[in-house]
Amino acid sequence: MKTVSSSSLAQLAGGFFFANNIYNYGSMTIIYHRYR
Repeated sequence: MKTVSSSSLAQLAGGFFFANNIYNYGSMTIIYHRYR
């Protein structure tokens, strides 16, 4: 039970960081192209 919950939690955290990285990358590229 504990391993399953920890693995699902890690997967959810990984997905959150992945989406956050994509969001930050997109916003950075938009700011870069806007203020270049």
